[in-house]
Amino acid sequence: MINSLLLLLDIDGTLCPVGPGPDVAMRHLSIGSGSVSFRADLPEVLAELAARYELVWATAWQDNANLLLAPALGLPALPVVRFTDPAADEVDFRHTGRTWKLPSVQRFAADRPLAWIDDDLHGDAYAWAAARRIPTKLLSTDPSRGIVDREIRSLLAFARRARGYGSQAG
Repeated sequence: MINSLLLLLDIDGTLCPVGPGPDVAMRHLSIGSGSVSFRADLPEVLAELAARYELVWATAWQDNANLLLAPALGLPALPVVRFTDPAADEVDFRHTGRTWKLPSVQRFAADRPLAWIDDDLHGDAYAWAAARRIPTKLLSTDPSRGIVDREIRSLLAFARRARGYGSQAG
């Protein structure tokens, strides 16, 4: 059964910090001509979150997230938010203070409850989340540290509060 609660996951700056990372053990992974680092306990963290959410990639990596990173994290292939042209979207939004992923996330999420963790969320994304009449949580990470324990606890608490949304007879 598919969980009705989505968790949209960014990679760079979120699951894989672009700096020293959080104050926990880190694992390094060679990917193609580069490498990424992530919390050594990230596979366990994501397994715990997957018990409460339907995990979805919301990253410019798109299908490469399933090909290159998911196996190292012990994840099956996850659904992917499709960005029509991430490079063009990034150029259009980079200096505007707008969230370049938001239009695609809005289409993908439709009327489903969700949590979204990313290092590039702006006021437009928070305004959209606040205006939704369904459970919606946005978490912005410090890209140099990526996901930290406080954010993991917040996602777990949100899942507990949002559980059962839409299951009551109306």
